[in-house]
Amino acid sequence: MVVLSTVSSNKALQLLIAGNRLFVNDKATHPNSDKDRRKGVLRGQRPFAAILTCSDSRVPPEIIFDCGIGDLFVIRVAGNIIDTSVMGSIIYAVTHLFCPLVVVLGHEYCGAVTASLGSEENIRREPQSIRDIIETIRKNIPRTLAGTIDKNEAVISAAHENADAVVSQLQSDPVIASYIDGGKTLVVKAYYEMSTGKVIWE
Repeated sequence: MVVLSTVSSNKALQLLIAGNRLFVNDKATHPNSDKDRRKGVLRGQRPFAAILTCSDSRVPPEIIFDCGIGDLFVIRVAGNIIDTSVMGSIIYAVTHLFCPLVVVLGHEYCGAVTASLGSEENIRREPQSIRDIIETIRKNIPRTLAGTIDKNEAVISAAHENADAVVSQLQSDPVIASYIDGGKTLVVKAYYEMSTGKVIWE
């Protein structure tokens, strides 16, 4: 039997906040991770949140939010950027899986964001597929690129500015916007501090 999520956007957010608190305090419960849960979602899924985050191996959403099988619909791509397939995946989560919450999760020490702040010479040395990711991030961070702050501060600033841009892109999509306007889903930004384990909501 499939257990369907019927929680509100606010309740979904509170579940993530509570799960991260458990993770930070080394009290994670690892819910919905057993044989019964695995079998229970064989015929369908109804995750309570969609998470767009970086592919970075140090940023595992199910772990940092203390969630299990079928709880989260996770899309991971270097730099947590938007392209056609990512947008389609999130729209699928909203329109077919009825996710009440979409989270754009940037993070500390992001390699893709750091690369976007590199020199033109270093960027040109990368394969085209990697340059495409870097250039997408660079388009998202004009304020940081125009600034004069030191490198460490620039990486933090760029990670936040990039996530802000992605949230705006999602909120501007006509399909997602209609679900937001109808009170069916909420799109929010968050930032994961790897050094502390905390997710900061903004």
